[in-house]
Amino acid sequence: MGAAKKRTLDFTNVKDQGEFNPVHVTEGEYLMKVTKVTEETSSKGNDMWVFTCQMADRKNATYPYRCTLNVEALWKVRNLFTACGVAVPKKKLNVDPNKLVGKSFGAIMEDDEYEGRMKSVIGGVFPSHDMTKDDKPQAEEPEEEVEEEEIEDEVDVEDL
Repeated sequence: MGAAKKRTLDFTNVKDQGEFNPVHVTEGEYLMKVTKVTEETSSKGNDMWVFTCQMADRKNATYPYRCTLNVEALWKVRNLFTACGVAVPKKKLNVDPNKLVGKSFGAIMEDDEYEGRMKSVIGGVFPSHDMTKDDKPQAEEPEEEVEEEEIEDEVDVEDL
């Protein structure tokens, strides 16, 4: 190997960091906000939605919340919608995951070791109004309640 040589590199479209920045935090309850959702394919070939979730009091801390869309895992999608204040009845519906962008929820952060380093992952979700006052960040403004609406058999969740 020789000495490194000077090169012209184009940094025009280079991101400051990756999509997620899973900062390690103490296990517990945290206020989060959905900032983005993408549709991807899981390592097992299943369709999935990947929600980007940002910690309310640490804007640089973002975590993935992966929800596969097979029937055995739809409980996870339903739990996130419910945690964000959107009622999901037990029937066949058209669902728009983008309706959750900008909505807040409570998350249970758990430790997870990856390649010898400890990181935090979202272990569960719940409505933010269920958090105790001590768990909520001081700078966070009170969240508006989302009213649950009656849904008729042919209505899409995206109309909520």
